[in-house]
Amino acid sequence: MPPNDPGSFGRAIAQLRKNQGLTQKEVADRLSTYYSDDSAYRRIENGKRLAGRAAAIAILVQGLLVTDLEQINSCLALAGYNSLSADEAASRDLQKTEANYPSGSTPENPGLWNQTLARPRFKSFGIVLAFGSIVLSVWIASRIGEWWFPLVSSMMYAALYVASLFLESAYEFDPARVLPAAIFAFCFMLSTSVAALAVDARCVALGKHYAMWLALTVFVLAGVLQWLLVRPALPAYTIVKTSYPSHTAQSAHLKNTEYFLFIVLLFWLPPFHCISVLRREAHLGNSGLVRELLGHWFLVGKGILCLNVEGLWVIFFVIIVAAMLMRGRLLDSLEPHPMKNFYTTLFYARALIYFTMCIVCISWYADSIRNPSVLNP
Repeated sequence: MPPNDPGSFGRAIAQLRKNQGLTQKEVADRLSTYYSDDSAYRRIENGKRLAGRAAAIAILVQGLLVTDLEQINSCLALAGYNSLSADEAASRDLQKTEANYPSGSTPENPGLWNQTLARPRFKSFGIVLAFGSIVLSVWIASRIGEWWFPLVSSMMYAALYVASLFLESAYEFDPARVLPAAIFAFCFMLSTSVAALAVDARCVALGKHYAMWLALTVFVLAGVLQWLLVRPALPAYTIVKTSYPSHTAQSAHLKNTEYFLFIVLLFWLPPFHCISVLRREAHLGNSGLVRELLGHWFLVGKGILCLNVEGLWVIFFVIIVAAMLMRGRLLDSLEPHPMKNFYTTLFYARALIYFTMCIVCISWYADSIRNPSVLNP
């Protein structure tokens, strides 16, 4: 094929786009720096105009998400451009591969998962990391007395971050990038969450009134650090197209992290800290103080700052109503896309984990207060 051939390059990228089930508008939206609308990009595919080398690379890497170095270089050759240098390939995390994903595979097809999990190095590292974090978390939880609640709630909390990573990358799901980040996020958040609860329990046992604030600091720092470390696994541009301006994948995961910390701040840490303090006061013989605190709608004193059970249930149902309204606004505004069903499934999975964790936290709090054997020495 002759060099500098707009037609050959256009046909090549058009075929790549069709193989992925994308529209010209969807590709053009990812290339707003180079093309103002899909009509400008359409001229490239139709061979009426030859993209510059930088624009051609952006079309392949950013617009069509091609990661096979040989495939990119072949397309560049059709346009008469030099292949990517080693530095250019490294900066874009591109590599030579024997083949692309198996024919017919999609992010909803287990074939992609198997391809990633079959890599010996990743499989071994993932198993060791997951096993080590679970063992460590079980050991830490066993030091807290009633170990099952810190462990189970921490696992659910860590699962929220996995759901968020899958959700925000659903439209351009790449297991080779997302799955390692998800495993790390789960292990990191599981271990740090159990550790934060252990810190609170230990400080309460020592009579430190700053226990809850120290534990909250651990939760917040862990959430921020988690986002900084997994951010490279998510696109730095908007991939979920809605009828209104939406977040980039990275900023959407940060927003989700803030939502998850809301559980910590309201439904999880304050009730856990409250029960720890009430148990200590009951053990010291301050039953009058315990009864007085439990008689208020808002429990304040001895380092406690927490709503009573009824107050938490009221807020929980308010959040349910708000979430239903937000759900309609988001899902109804989604533009057609081959991965829309995958995204919607993950959206509901994340909501299920989120609200189930809230219910578990409030129910444990209520049971701990109403069970005399828990608070009485």
